Amino acid sequence: MKVLILGSGMYVTGKDHSKTGTILSSILQSSKSLPISEVKIISYSQSSKDHTLSSAAYTNDLLGTNVSVSFDWLQDKESNWLENFINVEKFDFCINSLPDHLHFEFGKLTLENQLPTLMVKPLTPTYKEGLELQNIANSNDTYCAVEFHKRWDESNLYLKNSIEQSRLGELLYFDVNYSQRIVIPSVQFKNWAAKTNIFQYLGVHYVDLIHFMTGKTPKKLSVYGTKKKLVTLGIDTWDSVHVSSIWGNKENDTQDFYVHFNLNWIDSNNTTAMSDQRISAIGTEGRIDCDQKNRGVQEVTSDGGAQSINPYFSSWIAGADGTQHLNGYGFKSIYAFVSDIHDLLNNKTTVEYLNKIRPGIESSLVSTQFIDLVTQQLTNNTTTQITL
Repeated sequence: MKVLILGSGMYVTGKDHSKTGTILSSILQSSKSLPISEVKIISYSQSSKDHTLSSAAYTNDLLGTNVSVSFDWLQDKESNWLENFINVEKFDFCINSLPDHLHFEFGKLTLENQLPTLMVKPLTPTYKEGLELQNIANSNDTYCAVEFHKRWDESNLYLKNSIEQSRLGELLYFDVNYSQRIVIPSVQFKNWAAKTNIFQYLGVHYVDLIHFMTGKTPKKLSVYGTKKKLVTLGIDTWDSVHVSSIWGNKENDTQDFYVHFNLNWIDSNNTTAMSDQRISAIGTEGRIDCDQKNRGVQEVTSDGGAQSINPYFSSWIAGADGTQHLNGYGFKSIYAFVSDIHDLLNNKTTVEYLNKIRPGIESSLVSTQFIDLVTQQLTNNTTTQITL
């Protein structure tokens, strides 16, 4: 299979803090069991070329694989260059890891050219754009999914099972707290941080997760945002976003539950992990608290200080035979998509079936509509409740 990756950022290649990123490493790891022969990475940043190719060589060597990885960039190319390139090269699927505001433009391009696409969350910033991509995908019978890797996290699957088995009784409320170091908007995403917000970038994960775990949809929401720190750094976006929401079945008010989100991306760079994330579910018969930062592993070194390690997301851990493998729910999410595409190409599954069991467009439109309304309310500087 030939793979097209759009974007060469931190999640793809690892950038400054790592020799490997999750996406490229997952593709090369997948090649050990699936017929992946070639990867083309296309970026807006020509300066990413050396690091991208170095990361590919390092990972190929680590895994003992020999997948061809090449690099190109979009700057100064004609608008139809990528479309012509796609049609000539005949890729089998695409992974879109471009900044949020470019998802629609390039998702439209790949889906119109019948190229199955995995979007790194969110699907699109706006609900209107998401609906248009859904129409394009449906009319071309082309599969599109969103890389919501938290659906593969065993702690979240445990919580989902507890809810489905009614061990918590009737759901009363969820409490979500998620934050990241300020290096993310101020350095790593500085060029486009003002074009998004922390809820669109991270909150979307937990909106999708609650929909996935409960099967319910949001009915009402109200929003409040703060702007104090990032604007002083010349980045015009919100430090924190706080959302109160009511979820349930539109036809049944008796089973509604409440979800409160607190998110920021101005944590100190001296915190013990890039992400600090917690989710609690409380019902009439019990509660579950998931601390998804403190996984029980802490590392202290002379150069890095104390770090809370999450070995379950995307980590290199040698197996019992000493062979290095990429492990974790980050890898599992991408491998599932690659495996699904392989099955589609070999007529072992259908787009209709995958849309029922994966975070396809229809399922992802729930979180897309939610983040769109959050952004609208932040932009309008109002806390008036919105009914979906």
